[in-house]
Amino acid sequence: MKEEMLVQKRQESKSINNLENNRVQREFDWIARIKSKAFLVLLFQSLGNNPPVLLDIVKNLCDLTLPLDKMGICKTNPGVVGVCGLLSSILSILALTHPALKLKA
Repeated sequence: MKEEMLVQKRQESKSINNLENNRVQREFDWIARIKSKAFLVLLFQSLGNNPPVLLDIVKNLCDLTLPLDKMGICKTNPGVVGVCGLLSSILSILALTHPALKLKA
């Protein structure tokens, strides 16, 4: 009888701990979602207010495709590498022709 009660108490304790762990995990997930949304909103606002930074980030991401493809980290189609190179070149020309889009050193 005592053993059954002890087993039952252990099971209740485990279920309470599981509920508490689930609650903590849900709260953490919720906070992480809110923080990630706030970060993305802030990032988009910052990039929208600073076109030279946005232009430079897009250029650098386009330039990154070729080395990643050659090292085998991210295999892509040669057409994708070509389009990214073309886009990077066009954005570089755009930055040269419009001084307002140059990053200030």
